[in-house]
Amino acid sequence: MSIKRAIRTLPHFAARALLGLIGACAFIAGLVLMASFSYILGLGLCGIAFLCLYGIFLIRKNDPRPMQICDGQMAMSLVIPDDDPVLESLREIVRIHVHVLSQQRRLLVVPDHYGVVCQEEWDRETSHFIQHVVIPHIETRVPEAHRRKSFGRMLRQAKRSVPNIALDNLAAGVFRYIIESEISDYDVTQPEALQADSHLNKLGESEE
Repeated sequence: MSIKRAIRTLPHFAARALLGLIGACAFIAGLVLMASFSYILGLGLCGIAFLCLYGIFLIRKNDPRPMQICDGQMAMSLVIPDDDPVLESLREIVRIHVHVLSQQRRLLVVPDHYGVVCQEEWDRETSHFIQHVVIPHIETRVPEAHRRKSFGRMLRQAKRSVPNIALDNLAAGVFRYIIESEISDYDVTQPEALQADSHLNKLGESEE
């Protein structure tokens, strides 16, 4: 198990509180010792306090970020763990097809004769991709029990903002959000081979 994944499995609030308590005690004890001319031991305790502060920063950095989903009349904020099986499977399949998706978005999201940016063709494209590529992939990779647990957690959060939301609409909103987030920084003007290498390098750097 990687260090980042181990950190994500900790109860984040409890871990931050414990590190904060240890760090505060170590810092105060270090100041007292330095005031008593025990500089080496005092500096050592202050160093422990600094390490606790850095640990809090790492845990905070690895907290899942809220997804701000706006899809038509639906607007909500969801917090989904990075190791959620549905989310991992979704990102996996989107990253496989990210170059084609980026090209299609660039071709389909264009202003009309009046200068109005039209999303209809792109919405149809993403709906087709979700229905015929994403959903079969998730159903193949994620066991049904895990899918129910994952979507159940999302639905409970979503109902706080949209009480009457249907599961299909919620899933479509999450899928579209991930698709947009994965292709937003993908530059389709470069040759496909070079861009694929660049994108994979970015993914590797973000996971280190």
